[in-house]
Amino acid sequence: MKGIILKDLYDNFYIKKNLASFIFGLGFIVLTAGLVHTQYSFILYVELIATILGSFALEAASEQDEKASFDKLQITFPVTKSEIVIAKYLLALIFLAASNLLSLIFTMFHVFAWNTATFVQGVQIWCTGIAISVAFTAVSYVMFFLFGKKVATVLYVIIAVFITSIYAASSVIIGLDDFIAANKTALLCISIPAAFLLFGLSCLISIQIYKKRHS
Repeated sequence: MKGIILKDLYDNFYIKKNLASFIFGLGFIVLTAGLVHTQYSFILYVELIATILGSFALEAASEQDEKASFDKLQITFPVTKSEIVIAKYLLALIFLAASNLLSLIFTMFHVFAWNTATFVQGVQIWCTGIAISVAFTAVSYVMFFLFGKKVATVLYVIIAVFITSIYAASSVIIGLDDFIAANKTALLCISIPAAFLLFGLSCLISIQIYKKRHS
């Protein structure tokens, strides 16, 4: 499993095209997020940073696997098909942890430097981002295993745009001040465990898809 994780990291960061895409995407998000210090941009970027970067690991690795038909070789390794899938989900958790840490740093800037929200409000919004990013990654990973890189990427973009549109609409209907001021403790106590349960279920579904495809 360690070898599969290292191989996927190689696909993400050693191949120049993928590394450039990662640096450009992350740099664009960080730059624009750092320049605009509004409540709207705060919530949007806290939710987007982890949500987008969480699925990046499998997207880049899937592209390389499909080009080289690597799955045919991979299933001959001394690991089970379940372990192959689990390794990719473990890497997803690493990416999610790193991207949510970046979101936390961004949140602290908004709380202490730019005074966009109070500490409690900022942490609650950040925790909301954790739930959304884990759930989104769970759904996108099933799509990548089920449809392959090309189709899954299209669906990935559609869902991301849909989520962003919902946020834009809700910010107008509900109002950002009301959303930020609302106590989200009860919602987070449900949504965060539910997101991780969905992530676990996603892994089980992907294992079955992978086994069926390579049986």
